[in-house]
Amino acid sequence: NVICRQTDQANNVSDITEGFSVLIDKGPLLKNITTENPNGKYSKGVKIKGFINFRVPVKFQSGAKLKLNIGDYVNIENPTTESNKFEFIYEIKQNDKTNLLNIEEFPTTVLYKNKEDNVSLTDDINIKANRTIEVDAIPLEVDTDSFELPDTNKLTINFNKKISKNVSGDITLSIENDDLI
Repeated sequence: NVICRQTDQANNVSDITEGFSVLIDKGPLLKNITTENPNGKYSKGVKIKGFINFRVPVKFQSGAKLKLNIGDYVNIENPTTESNKFEFIYEIKQNDKTNLLNIEEFPTTVLYKNKEDNVSLTDDINIKANRTIEVDAIPLEVDTDSFELPDTNKLTINFNKKISKNVSGDITLSIENDDLI
């Protein structure tokens, strides 16, 4: 509360005026970055829909983009429209890979009440603070060019990444090249 008195040139002091409240707003503009995708591992073609949330309405410069830690840039949707919430969509492409999706570069300037203001990312304000999004769009490949069937009648095939079988039963491999038989 702010309470005022007035003193004139003759040093006469007025009565105390009615008080009024003043709010000094110096909190960070950027609240958090979230995604509607649940925690998990995602592959090629999946869209990750994210949201940049501010405490108050702001605007970005036209053409504002984010750089993800996989190297891709994604557009911020409707960046010049004043809002508390901005959307971005990242579609996973073949060969994208990261254990924890996150934003690496963020526009450092936003317009707040038509004036430029600086914002910055921290570990607490990023995708990884809210979700564990793993991206693995590396195609499954066989690591070796030749196979040998040892005396044990077992065939060993090595792949470029871990694979698993979630149900019981046989795994069937089809061979398209007669030279491998």
